[in-house]
Amino acid sequence: MAQVTSVTDKERKLPLFVAAYETMYNRIKDGTYKPGDKLPSESELSVELAISRGTLRQAMLLLQEDGLIMNYKGKGSFVLETNKELSTGIEKIVNPLITCSIQPIDKVITEMHFQPATEPHRKLFDLPQSSLVSRAEFSYFIKDKIVGFALVFMPYDLLVENGVAIDDNDEIHRFYNSFLTTERLSCESVLRMGFARKLTADKMHIKEKEPILIMEETFYMGNRPSMQQKIFFLPAYYELRILRSNDRYTSKQGTQGQLPSDKL
Repeated sequence: MAQVTSVTDKERKLPLFVAAYETMYNRIKDGTYKPGDKLPSESELSVELAISRGTLRQAMLLLQEDGLIMNYKGKGSFVLETNKELSTGIEKIVNPLITCSIQPIDKVITEMHFQPATEPHRKLFDLPQSSLVSRAEFSYFIKDKIVGFALVFMPYDLLVENGVAIDDNDEIHRFYNSFLTTERLSCESVLRMGFARKLTADKMHIKEKEPILIMEETFYMGNRPSMQQKIFFLPAYYELRILRSNDRYTSKQGTQGQLPSDKL
């Protein structure tokens, strides 16, 4: 349990919600609160930090905006990620529906379905004939509007092997976010503009053929495919930043951006 530490007099020179945000941010960064941990309740944190619950909520919204925590109605807030830099680009494997949202995501609704593996998924995941595949549908809201939707396929055994309660939709969403931060996980992604088809339009409560950003991804543990997803973004609510560099062309002498003369 975190050591009781109120906001100091020095920190009070900052707006109280900023000081509270920095306290919570540092606890996440230093590992006091680890990915997957449930944070103390609002009442506990407000007493501990000697601030009002309204001020605490402002700080928590900033943490959500940074993609560090997610609040599940009736269950509390959970830590998603310990590296704030991941929210500035999509070079690292993260959940872009949370980290690349222009405004904080207010809630996520999960629907789970289990079905016999189709022939493409049996081949992709190298599954026996009788295997099951889970189909998770995650809807991401800002206020009452769905701004993003993810359709995620995983072998049923992946959930069982990791001890995930398959009847707890929030736990499945937390596992999904945790899985994306797994070491040695790699991903093949395709990003394109498209138009909403009927299924997507119905799920996101938008019109058919409305312009939409689509990302299709396959995830690998080693050389073995472990998860596949298709995610949809309303472009007005997202910025997918990509940090680029020519460092791979840096010569031993430190010259950047120069190709060998025989390539010019």
